[in-house]
Amino acid sequence: GAQAAPPNLKSSLLSGLEQGKLSAEELLAGYCKYLYSQSKNYESVARQTKLDRRTAKKYILRESTSTV
Repeated sequence: GAQAAPPNLKSSLLSGLEQGKLSAEELLAGYCKYLYSQSKNYESVARQTKLDRRTAKKYILRESTSTV
């Protein structure tokens, strides 16, 4: 079953959105990480975001550089 995203991931993503402090890459990485926390499946994230599986994986594994 789907698991809830880690609260800090969801809250930092929402906070960055509300404050307008996320770059496009940070937004995409955060969204991919959020989807992955729910599905635990790179292919599922890739389908949902219409990204290549390898690209989705890159964003999921990307270290956060956001200051939020």
